[in-house]
Amino acid sequence: MGKLKLRLDNLLSENHHLRDSLTDKKNEVKCLEAEILDAAAKLSERTLAEKNMMKLVENLKSAMEDSCIEASLSEEVYKCALREQIAQRCGDSEDSNMNSLITQEIYDIILREAVITAEFAKQDKVEDSDIESLIVQELNGLILTEAIKDAERKVNNLSQEVLIDKEIRIKLEMEAFEKENELRLLVEEKEKLKQEIQDMRTAIKQKEKLAMGLSISLSKEREQFELALRELGILREHASRQETLVVESNRELESLRSQHAEALEQIEVDKMEIQKLNQKLDQTKEVLTEANKERNTAFTLAEETHDKLLVSEARGEKLRKEMEMAASGFSKMFDDFACRVSGAIKRNTLRLEDTSSQLKTFSKMVTVLRRTGLMYKQKLERRCADLQMAEAEPITGSTVSIIVDLLGDEVDALLRLLEKIYIALDHYSPVLKHYPGIIEILELVRRELSGESTKL
Repeated sequence: MGKLKLRLDNLLSENHHLRDSLTDKKNEVKCLEAEILDAAAKLSERTLAEKNMMKLVENLKSAMEDSCIEASLSEEVYKCALREQIAQRCGDSEDSNMNSLITQEIYDIILREAVITAEFAKQDKVEDSDIESLIVQELNGLILTEAIKDAERKVNNLSQEVLIDKEIRIKLEMEAFEKENELRLLVEEKEKLKQEIQDMRTAIKQKEKLAMGLSISLSKEREQFELALRELGILREHASRQETLVVESNRELESLRSQHAEALEQIEVDKMEIQKLNQKLDQTKEVLTEANKERNTAFTLAEETHDKLLVSEARGEKLRKEMEMAASGFSKMFDDFACRVSGAIKRNTLRLEDTSSQLKTFSKMVTVLRRTGLMYKQKLERRCADLQMAEAEPITGSTVSIIVDLLGDEVDALLRLLEKIYIALDHYSPVLKHYPGIIEILELVRRELSGESTKL
């Protein structure tokens, strides 16, 4: 009985450990599924963000190309306009300068000719009158003054035109400088856009690296999930083994029942022996009473003989000594017999009390084991039916979770049974050292419960 109890407790403790390990595996699988879902959601979000970034980069590229084309076109147009205006202004200034130079040369030639003609006239016509010379001189002076005034007017006009041309040229240079500044700003914006595009490309590369890392982590998590599935298969095999152990425990329960019946029969035999001992006790009591009566009669006879044999002292002394010795021997015999009988009665009563307490504990254990056996049998039948229904249905995520829950409940029950069996075996381990194989089973159960086998 003690061995079976220890074995059942060990099986219960092992079952409890397996249940805990299965719950841990279930929690790990749930955590892995949640992490996979989070990683998938993050990947989808990152893919959407990358798509949006790519669209934004493409839009920026197209906008940048358009802005570059517009800037280049506007730059060329401004350059052409500036060249035309500068060329026109230069041509106008050159024409005005040429006109002023030509007029100055014409006036110089006219003055030279006038001077030459005046000299020739003076030389050739010395005989003419002073009036004609004065008239000619005055006319020449008027002509010269008018010509000089016209030349001054033209020079002033030309100088004003030159100033206006300078102002226009300065304005054009300012406009060209402003255009250059605008072009410089456009180039800087273009460089900034290029830098932003480069930053975006680096960010996209980093995101691609992160996506690669996430894909690697997802592959690792898939491998862990496959390992968890393999461990679930191993746990299923272990659960089948535990079912066989439960069947064996049921067989052991049947043997316990037979042993209980034998113990009851032994109790009946002990009761019969107790009745016989009680009868013997009664007989010994009767013998003791008779012996007491005989002793009393012997004492009376001794007194009578003492009275009768007072005449002969030697004979009386001898007879008295013999009677005293006989009485002491009889008293010792009766005392020893009484001690033996009382010790036998005490032993028998203690045995009866022990057997009655053992019977009570055995009856309680048998009832508990019957209840647990029926409960485990009902649970096994129900789980077998659920597993058959789950196998008949198409395998989906919900069916897999249902199967995992059923296996978890089954393994929990088996772990409870294994833990109880381990506790019982550990309690009676000093007694079980004499039986080969049981200590090894106990060590294996302890490793399974402590998780050393999974670590190895």
